[in-house]
Amino acid sequence: MVEEIGYLVSDFDVGFVSITDDLFVSKHPGSQQRAVEFASGMLSRGIDVNFMIDIRLDSVVDLEVFRHLYRAGLRRVFVGLETGSYDQLRAYRKQILNRGQDAADTINALLQLGIDVIPGTIMFHPTVRPEELRETARLLRATKYRHPFKFLSKITPYPGTPLYQEYSAAGYLSAEWPLGQWDFVDPQAARVYADLVARIAPDENISYDEAEAFFLARLDEWDNATALSAG
Repeated sequence: MVEEIGYLVSDFDVGFVSITDDLFVSKHPGSQQRAVEFASGMLSRGIDVNFMIDIRLDSVVDLEVFRHLYRAGLRRVFVGLETGSYDQLRAYRKQILNRGQDAADTINALLQLGIDVIPGTIMFHPTVRPEELRETARLLRATKYRHPFKFLSKITPYPGTPLYQEYSAAGYLSAEWPLGQWDFVDPQAARVYADLVARIAPDENISYDEAEAFFLARLDEWDNATALSAG
């Protein structure tokens, strides 16, 4: 693999490499060691190229591994953060955090090494609540990744997956093929999402800060409407 990257750099003047491999570095000790050996191979051959990898949050077991990868050219990671809710992570079967652990700590540690973090997040699902959305927005801000369309992400239950079966059994699905489409359980969630799409999607010049402010304001309105209906 190192030799192939060296060939791309020397013969084709490639300046950046994206390594798309979910198992490039996992929490398993053998995988961690393989990542170290890869970095050492890049350095020993003097291959001067920046690269990015895909990781899970629990791949960051030892920061020294990522420090070594940084020396070898790692400048960006795509991290599947998914959501700021521990309970929702469990619903997605994503055991990437222990209860009480803050994903922002891992994000900050990578940023301090000089590694940019591109977050993979899921904002909306059928039973989403304002508090979960705020936590996910907090993680987005921690990554320093600034793309307003992140506030519009929705989960897709693909036919044949456990999530699809779960949504079908719960009666969430409004269409089944070719992709599972679902409805919000809370009408307030549907209104918030529709407002976000109407405000953010058509405006190619909207800033991240503007989108975030609108997002958080709509969550406050959602909370107020819920409180009024409960009172």
